[in-house]
Amino acid sequence: MDFGVQPGVSWAPLDLLPATFQCDANHLQHFGPNGEGGKWLCTDLIDAHGEDCHIFSLGSRGEFDFEESMAAYTKGKCKIYSFDCTGEWHNPATTFYPWCLGAKDEVIDGRQYKRLSTVAKELKIPHISLLKMDIEGYEFGVFESLLTEPTGFLPKQISFELHVGTPFSSLLPAGGDMLDVVSDLSDTFDKLGYKVAMQERNVLCTWCSEYIIVRDP
Repeated sequence: MDFGVQPGVSWAPLDLLPATFQCDANHLQHFGPNGEGGKWLCTDLIDAHGEDCHIFSLGSRGEFDFEESMAAYTKGKCKIYSFDCTGEWHNPATTFYPWCLGAKDEVIDGRQYKRLSTVAKELKIPHISLLKMDIEGYEFGVFESLLTEPTGFLPKQISFELHVGTPFSSLLPAGGDMLDVVSDLSDTFDKLGYKVAMQERNVLCTWCSEYIIVRDP
C-alpha cells in the first residue's frame, strides 16, 4: 500500500500521521468483518492468556462482530466491555454499558458520558489492554479527554478509524481545517505517549483512515 502524501487526494492530510512504531508483522492481525467494523491489532501487545486483559470497545451500534472475534481469539481470557450511549444492546461476547467516554462525568442531551478513569474504577479494572473506537468523528473528543487522565489508565493500544473532511466538519476541532486538525492530533499523541503503528486508508471514504497507535514503553 502506498502511504505517501499525494497532492489533490483527500487522504493526504491523514497521511501526515505516518507509522513511527514497528509492529511485528507476524502479530499484525485483522479482527471482525472486512471493511466497516473490522480492526487491525498488534496482537503481541495484548496479554490474551493472562488475567489482566481488559478490552474496551466504543461504538458498537448493535454490531458485535469485533467483540465476537476477540472473544474467540482470546478464548474468553480477555474481558470485553462495549460502550455506546446512543442505545442499548446485548451480546454474550461482551458486557454492554450505555455510556460514552468524555472529559467529564456528565449527562448531555440525556446521554451519559464518563471519564475513562471513572469507568475503570467503577468496573474495578486496573489496566486497559486495548481501546477500539469507531465513533464517526467523536474520536477527537475521546482523545482530548485522555489528556486529563492519569497515565496509569491509558490503554496500551488504541485501534480506531479517524474521520475528517466535510461530512464530519461539525465535530472537528481547530475550526475544521484538516491540516490543523491532523497536526493537533499528532501533538496529542505525543503528549499521551502514543506512536502510530499502522495506517490503512478506507477505500469507501476518502476522509477516513484506520490507525493503530501504541504507547511506547
